[in-house]
Amino acid sequence: MFDQAVETARKAFDLNPIRPSYYDAALSRALWGRGNYDASLEAANDCLAKTPGYSACQVFQVASNIGLQNTLGASNAAQKLMDLYPNMTVAVAVGGMGYADAPDANALLSEQLSAAGLPGRP
Repeated sequence: MFDQAVETARKAFDLNPIRPSYYDAALSRALWGRGNYDASLEAANDCLAKTPGYSACQVFQVASNIGLQNTLGASNAAQKLMDLYPNMTVAVAVGGMGYADAPDANALLSEQLSAAGLPGRP
């Protein structure tokens, strides 16, 4: 599932090299799902450079940092996310940006966001 999502996102990049931020968000999400945290973080950072405050990119920036065991980076990113979106919780993030057919991925995303300091568990 995640391999196909990465392939599809990269194909979209090839078809539209002047890509909108949501392409980067989709790639970051898919790469994170595949466990490729370095590349997911890079895509999230690219997204946020174009569109600061894009919540999906911030969520995967937080989760990817935890996946890379960069707790300071994750904590800083989580704080920025909560500053911009005061109602953001683990449940809101996973509910809006999680995976319909991947409960294990949702559980991991929940754990990582919680470890970074996002409040509330789903």
